Amino acid sequence: MKDPRDEAVKELIMGLTTDGAHHKQYYLEQAFRALCESEYVDNAKSEFQWQDGIPS
Repeated sequence: MKDPRDEAVKELIMGLTTDGAHHKQYYLEQAFRALCESEYVDNAKSEFQWQDGIPS
């Protein structure tokens, strides 16, 4: 059985091992999305207005 945290952990490790703030930004958002519903993340992104990241 797959642990539901696996996807978030994978994205966080990618962010930790990838160079460049815009890439780290992308992986942080992906980890957030793995842990929370998309609507929640979208609302938080609208409220806090962070920049879109770029996958590496």
